[in-house]
Amino acid sequence: MLFAQHQGGCFVSLIRQSVAASEAAFLQTFSVLGSELEERVFELVDRVYRAVEQESFRHWGCSSREQFRQRLQIPKAEFDELLRLGKTYLFKLQWTVPQLRRLGLRRARMLRLSVERLDRRHGSAVANRFLHLAMQRTCCELESKYEIDSLLSESLAPAPSPAPTLTTPSTVEPPCPAAQLAHVRSDLLRQIAIGKNRFPPPPADFIISPQAWLQLTFAVQTASQLLMIGPAGSGKTELAAQLAQATGRRLQSFSFGAMSDPRTSLIGTTHFSPETGTVFFSSRFANAIQQPRTIILLDELNRTDRETFNMLMPLLDGQKYLAMDEARNSPIIRVAEDLCFLGTMNVGPQYTATSALDAAIRDRFHSVLRIHYPPPAEESLLLRKRHPGISQKDAEMLVKIAGKQRALSRDGEFEFAISTRMLLATCLQLEYGIRLAEAIEFTLTSHFSDEGGLASDQTRFRQLLQQFFTS
Repeated sequence: MLFAQHQGGCFVSLIRQSVAASEAAFLQTFSVLGSELEERVFELVDRVYRAVEQESFRHWGCSSREQFRQRLQIPKAEFDELLRLGKTYLFKLQWTVPQLRRLGLRRARMLRLSVERLDRRHGSAVANRFLHLAMQRTCCELESKYEIDSLLSESLAPAPSPAPTLTTPSTVEPPCPAAQLAHVRSDLLRQIAIGKNRFPPPPADFIISPQAWLQLTFAVQTASQLLMIGPAGSGKTELAAQLAQATGRRLQSFSFGAMSDPRTSLIGTTHFSPETGTVFFSSRFANAIQQPRTIILLDELNRTDRETFNMLMPLLDGQKYLAMDEARNSPIIRVAEDLCFLGTMNVGPQYTATSALDAAIRDRFHSVLRIHYPPPAEESLLLRKRHPGISQKDAEMLVKIAGKQRALSRDGEFEFAISTRMLLATCLQLEYGIRLAEAIEFTLTSHFSDEGGLASDQTRFRQLLQQFFTS
């Protein structure tokens, strides 16, 4: 008896409804199919493929493929898709129906085009490796371009081998030519719903414009360099953490302001032992740049010296390497294929420990994103989102105080401006029941210098506060 008759017309009615709506609706239909019905669909994949390829549809009393399709009462679009699934998995990759069942129908459909491309360009071994990795992901994960990129990188990479020692120069090239990988990625972009999963949505608890978030996610997606410039406490470092979480990347942060010896921090150090002699230990930074799917945060980049800039230059341009001069034979460490560098820096006379960024370093950043304090309404909303226990009145007052002080700071009345980070510290105390005036005293007022008596920044800030507490 025919498959459709076994199902009492259920499968056919589902197909007709979904095809009449759209291809997207058809995919959604399959996402809710029961396991028993899905198993029947795979049996139909096998039946349709063998009937067409071996022309066994004649056993059904049909003289052509089209007559066979009509006999099964399956719409043409879905019949062709079932046939393509059979050709891809049962013929090209020599899979069995039980293997297809483990992969799942929705994943099989989502990955079919990717598998065909990989099989045609790299062979069935790579395609099967890609599918093996895909079976460990959920369907929701496979809808994300970042997960697809991860699977591609892992499947195209050669089998892991023991890590080379640093006693000989390393000249290992990236596992897959960039142009080749980019070509496969461009095909995958056509497979994924346009605009839906290409970029993750902005974080709900961070104030950032859609355009700025798009630049950040684009930098990660294309393994580019992006420089964030903004005042202290505006959220640059936190934004990098939000970006890593949204894109499923590791975040490795390196504060250049805290490096007492940048060369040791970036490359490594040598130690002498009477038993083993001189031994070289590579730095955390050198290990991090070799890790795929990683965001490297170059924090406070303009708090370092010219020698550090010289070491960073080949990392940030097309060469993508770090010379390990301290190690024996001076090997070269290559940057991972899909690694992204994010830089942050503060600019202004109030940041006394900073220096001008080397023009050659700035030129190596593909994009520059200027971070500002949020508009008053959005900053007030942010304070209440992070600390829901505070009142709207207190949040709005804090934002007004900060707005007035920042305006005076721009005119040179104060040495620095109140940051969003400082306001969040005030809100934390409010949430624990500390009075507003007391919280402001220790989280805002005390930050200002009291040198100069009546002319000090602290005195001027207290006078500013009187405008809000006496009105």
